[in-house]
Amino acid sequence: MSKTLKIILSIIGISILGFVIFIGIILNNIFCVDKMCGSNLVESKLSPNGKLKVLVFSVNCGAISDFATQISIVESDYKLRDNDVGNILSADSDHGIAKMNESREIIELKTKWLNNQAIEIEYPENARIFNSEENKDGVKIIYKKIKS
Repeated sequence: MSKTLKIILSIIGISILGFVIFIGIILNNIFCVDKMCGSNLVESKLSPNGKLKVLVFSVNCGAISDFATQISIVESDYKLRDNDVGNILSADSDHGIAKMNESREIIELKTKWLNNQAIEIEYPENARIFNSEENKDGVKIIYKKIKS
């Protein structure tokens, strides 16, 4: 086999290997993104009757993304999982514009059960809101924007 043919075959082999690795990385990012994210519980408050609780937690998916603030209303025995997202509120600081809590992992906010059927959530007016529900499992959610 000539030297030129060996070089051409080597280039083709390296190109195919590079392409296979590239496709593997793309498929891993598409199908395994949730494994890169982690949830961290910041606050848990039981409803007055103890049947439900509100969870305030952060989701962090790595260095290139902002911490996401998540709030969920769940049964009182529910345990937070790494792939959970908020079922009543998902927000972030819009790249540091909204005020963050002391640990800098969620936007500064307050949650308060008004009674078994209503909860109040205060959050910075300049937070970026991705999802906010007005009712969840018979609980009315009242949002109040605060100046930050």
